[in-house]
Amino acid sequence: MSMQPIPPGLDGGMAVGAAAALTEVLANLRGKLERLEPSALRKGDLLVAELLSFAGRQELNPTRVEVLPFLRSFADLLRHALDVDIDVMVQVDRDCLPWRVDRKALEEALLQLVMNANTAMPDGGRLLFRASVERHSCTEGTSLEVVDTGTGMSAAILLVAALPFFTTKERSALSGMGLPAVAGFAAQSGGHMDMSSVVGVGTTVTLKLPTFERRVEPSSEKVSEGARLC
Repeated sequence: MSMQPIPPGLDGGMAVGAAAALTEVLANLRGKLERLEPSALRKGDLLVAELLSFAGRQELNPTRVEVLPFLRSFADLLRHALDVDIDVMVQVDRDCLPWRVDRKALEEALLQLVMNANTAMPDGGRLLFRASVERHSCTEGTSLEVVDTGTGMSAAILLVAALPFFTTKERSALSGMGLPAVAGFAAQSGGHMDMSSVVGVGTTVTLKLPTFERRVEPSSEKVSEGARLC
């Protein structure tokens, strides 16, 4: 299921304005660090980054990211970091094309999804990263599914789950900008994010990201590289 369209007033322009205002506030507060918990400022910095990501204004430096090595390395880190019994798995189609994305931003986006999955599986479960080839009429691409076996979401919650500041968690703990930031990263990179979920079964978040593609011209059999999805 595709994300719910962003309502007027919650678009990228508003997010950029909010990020700018929050950045100014944080800059003023840094002079009084001795009176503040460092974690409060870190949360503020994170919220600024999430707002800019949602608005499509973060600084991205796309590079060639080989799918299988990247996912293997990322999964290995998770196996040592997750605090519950979660089985982390990787499945990659043999002929997946490399992504053309900012590697650090991709890692941060996936970490947001992992945190959501971790919360949805308090007693453990399975977290699958599945990369597959998508073939269109003129190009090929590589999509990434992040699949958990958690509590899942109802249809009503799924409709609003990716809206800015929506959260089912304690307001004091999180900003509610995780999924919007992931969607913003995907859009700014030239792709998009989809979600599906079933209560009691789990949630799947699909990132369709640009790749270094094999593009076949109609009048020729030559294969060349591009960097956009159809």
